[in-house]
Amino acid sequence: MHTNQSKENFLKLSSSQVALEAPSQEQIKLSVMDNTVSEGITVHFYFCYDNPNQDVNFMEPEAMRESLSKLLGDYPWIGGALTVDDGGKYTINLNGYGVQFDIVRVDAPLNQFKFGSSDEFQKENLCSHWTGLSPCQIQLTYFVCGGVVLSAEFDHRLLDGESAVVFLQNWSKVHHGKPFTKPTFDRSHLQPSPSVDPNIQFPGHTAKLEHSYQESLKTRPPTVSDTIVFTSHELENMKKSAQDPSEYQVPWVSTNDALCAHMWRVVSRARGLGREESTIVIQANNLRKKMIPTKVFVGNMVYTPFTDPITVGELLSSPLSRSAAIVRRSINSVTEERIQNWIDYVSVVPRPQSLAYDKSFYGSNIIVSSLVSFDLYAVSFGRSPFNAGEVPALWEGLFRMYACKKKGDVEIRICLVREHMNKLLSDPELHKYRNVEIQNV
Repeated sequence: MHTNQSKENFLKLSSSQVALEAPSQEQIKLSVMDNTVSEGITVHFYFCYDNPNQDVNFMEPEAMRESLSKLLGDYPWIGGALTVDDGGKYTINLNGYGVQFDIVRVDAPLNQFKFGSSDEFQKENLCSHWTGLSPCQIQLTYFVCGGVVLSAEFDHRLLDGESAVVFLQNWSKVHHGKPFTKPTFDRSHLQPSPSVDPNIQFPGHTAKLEHSYQESLKTRPPTVSDTIVFTSHELENMKKSAQDPSEYQVPWVSTNDALCAHMWRVVSRARGLGREESTIVIQANNLRKKMIPTKVFVGNMVYTPFTDPITVGELLSSPLSRSAAIVRRSINSVTEERIQNWIDYVSVVPRPQSLAYDKSFYGSNIIVSSLVSFDLYAVSFGRSPFNAGEVPALWEGLFRMYACKKKGDVEIRICLVREHMNKLLSDPELHKYRNVEIQNV
């Protein structure tokens, strides 16, 4: 059920800073990879907890504040302040500025809110607005039923999706007095080569990205974000259908590849694209497995490879196995050598943070971010959340994938023009793999 809660129902009780207990004068220059993220790009999660017994001590504000303060001792970067030089390079000052920490109470029960849809998610009330003064902003919203919503927003230059989720998991461990693996913020990783040609090119990142997101904001039609759930049965059938070793000499595709390819096709159809238009998939790729020896490395480790372009006509008329193979080829192209070339390239490009995120694809391309491997439901403060994900983002053409609480199911949060969203959700092709049985190839 959904109800439009007026802002009068939301009472902000406090807004404060959770500061470092031992600030210092140390300054750390961000890495080349950190600097590829544009200013104002954040990672923004929410977690919904029920409290059926209305335990007054459940996620009690002062206890939450105290455990967060303890955690910041091992994450001093999150409680620091970012500064930028004339060349667009950022430094984090470990001066103990602190984390913004807001407490809000709502005169309504939690079950009157539906999460995942931008029309129904009351972002301006359930989540604090990004100010940029602190690399991290936390809001705890308490409902009359005892339920709680935790929202956490992070500067993407300091925490990408994985390191943000690990931070929140560690907060829950500290809250319960449990040990956790200490993070590392060693910026000596991912450095440019000793001698980089100032005229270096990176052809793989020069696809025709014609739709500037900032420009599109001026004239864009209304967009909406909504949620689509694919069952484990659907995904199994989808993956089987996507397997064809003869396609582009790709011997294997993952479930992720199959789902990306499937969404690429149905979204292109819903957008009503011309058959001669060119389309690509841009995927947020986590480099930790390839480049960093530890999972608890903090910072931006996202690289966005592009697929080879394909016409919409070919995409829609060819089997799923072909588009899935194109997606897999893009992932396979992310080698250590390619990443080093990318790092060298952005190290000599003025204001490199504009390269990765200033272009959005308000047209024929889609952007994909998979968080399926991140255990959002392990962010437990005595109870696991019953719903969790990223706050719906109105970036047209972007979809994110999450593991559902039911094992094996995957949830997609996608943003499209409202008219296109309606077509997508009513397209029988969207769930074509739900009630079929496909044999192994």
